[in-house]
Amino acid sequence: MTTRRAAVPALLAASVVGAVASMGSPRLTLLNADLHIAYPWTRGVAALACAAAAAGLALTVRMRWARVAAGAFAVAAALAGAHLLRYRVRAGADGIESRGLLGVDRLAWSAIGQVQTGPGLLLLTGSGGESVRVDTTDFRAEDRAALDRTIARRLRGGP
Repeated sequence: MTTRRAAVPALLAASVVGAVASMGSPRLTLLNADLHIAYPWTRGVAALACAAAAAGLALTVRMRWARVAAGAFAVAAALAGAHLLRYRVRAGADGIESRGLLGVDRLAWSAIGQVQTGPGLLLLTGSGGESVRVDTTDFRAEDRAALDRTIARRLRGGP
């Protein structure tokens, strides 16, 4: 009984620390004519640690509503961690590529017919209906501007 009482605050604290450590903007890297955007691996690992702590909390607490809430949070944190580890955007000489949990989407610059921007989202649509969605929710303003400039330059035909 006393072990359980000590485990609950420790697991709760570990979950909060993992959640806070997983937050932040991705890292933008310029390589010659390519622009790469990815989250540091430490953010994804922190989110997975948060998920593990929340799962432990779900197994430790006795109240049903708390188990359900902690279990749901564990699932959400695990999905967020997987997203952070898989997320990549590359704008290169041949086109733009976005990788996430649901796979990889690519479009050649010449195939892009429409660019839509919104808060937290950039949607590039090809003339054949295919599209690339870029989640820009966590981007810093200067990184989002660099991506927008790269896309505009590529669509005009520049390097």
